[in-house]
Amino acid sequence: MLRQALRSPYLEVSLEELKATGWTKATRTSVAWEGLRFAHPDGLYHLPEALHMDGAAAPTPDGAAQDDYPLHLLTLLAPDYVNSQVGLPGRQPDDGAPITVQVAPECHALSTLDLDRPVFVVSPHGRMPVQVQTRPGIHPRTVIMPRGGWLAHGRSPNALIAPLSTDMGDGAAYYEQRVRLEN
Repeated sequence: MLRQALRSPYLEVSLEELKATGWTKATRTSVAWEGLRFAHPDGLYHLPEALHMDGAAAPTPDGAAQDDYPLHLLTLLAPDYVNSQVGLPGRQPDDGAPITVQVAPECHALSTLDLDRPVFVVSPHGRMPVQVQTRPGIHPRTVIMPRGGWLAHGRSPNALIAPLSTDMGDGAAYYEQRVRLEN
C-alpha cells in the first residue's frame, strides 16, 4: 500500500528513502495556478464542457430506488471544528445530543416527520440520529450536516457517505450522497 501511495508524478522517493528520511517534498508548485496561468495550451481557464446535474447520485445497494433517497446531503464545514478536531475550548466531541441538520422550511420530508420523536438521516450506507432545524434559503431537496463530529460518537457524516471518486479531478465525491429523513 505504501509503495502504491508513492506512485505519483509529484513524488520522487522510494519507500526505503522515505523510511530513512521520514519525509519527502512533493514536486507540485506551491501556488496552484500561479499568475492565473492554467494547465491548458492557451493558459486560460476553461469551464467544464458538461455539468453532471442529471439527478445521478451515489449508487444505492440492494436495488434501492433513487426516489428512496430524495434529498442531497451537504456536509459543510462547522465553524467550531477543523475537520474532526474540536476547535473551541470546552467543546466535547460527544455532548449527548444528536448532531443538528438543517433543511428548508418547505422541505417535503418535514410533512412526514414527527419532530417530537427521534429523527434519523438515512442513506444506503448508514443511519444516524439527528435534530432537525429549518433555515430559509436552503434548497428544499437538501440536508445540511456540519462536518466535524466523531464517528465513534455517532456524529460523523462519513458513516452515511459512499466511498466514491469524482468524475473530474479524482477527488472524493462528498456531495454525491442522497439521503432521506425518517422517524
